[in-house]
Amino acid sequence: MFAKFFLIIVILLFLSTTTIESINGASNGDHHQCNEKRKINIDRTVSKILAFGENGRTFPENDKQLRSFCRDTNDMTAKVETYFKECSVKSQQDFANVFIYSLKHVVRTLCRKRRSKKVTQFLKVAPCLNQFIFDDRCIAGFSNQSKPLIVAKIGNKKLEHVCCNYAAAMTCVDDWIMERPCSRDYRELLNDYVRGVFDNMITVICGDNNGDSDKCDHIMNKKLPKMTAIQAERLNVNPFNSFMFIMMDIFDSLENV
Repeated sequence: MFAKFFLIIVILLFLSTTTIESINGASNGDHHQCNEKRKINIDRTVSKILAFGENGRTFPENDKQLRSFCRDTNDMTAKVETYFKECSVKSQQDFANVFIYSLKHVVRTLCRKRRSKKVTQFLKVAPCLNQFIFDDRCIAGFSNQSKPLIVAKIGNKKLEHVCCNYAAAMTCVDDWIMERPCSRDYRELLNDYVRGVFDNMITVICGDNNGDSDKCDHIMNKKLPKMTAIQAERLNVNPFNSFMFIMMDIFDSLENV
């Protein structure tokens, strides 16, 4: 009963938001429209902020590039923040705010006027990272493992899988760093950078219990139920692949259990 009531409220909020945004969009252009085209653009923007992958960008290698990197990151973060204020229900806004807070914190660390030792190290390792900027195996691995959870009929056990997928992704990141002589000496810096972006959001879901290797081995050995043709089609037409949207879609799917 509660789930149905919650779903009705969400639908009403969505319809009212869409109506308001359609009116605003008619007078203000695409920027204020809450449609799939804009959502896809935000999905790609989130991926670009994270840098790695085909939708990514290069890391700054000097002060001039750093200023541009910081400016672009602030602009993109504001764009994402505006989208969720204009186009999402409160639960999605709250979730996005955790991610945006983390991004802002990372940017503040890199973009202070007075250069810190950490920033100097980051600029030194950037040429190494930029050589392998399209090697997004860890982020892609998390996405590929987690996206099927959107349609999986396993209830709240989806969250256990998310936590273990994240633990596997962080192990992947550490392995990625240690594989390359040019990044190996910056292991702590780079792990802190990645965790600075993602850890707060994962803590909201998993608390302090993510990464238990024995528990995760047991969970990951259990295969997800085979998808029906309808579920597979639904997943195939879902164009959203960024960490943030996959997480939101998984959470939204819990209401339909």
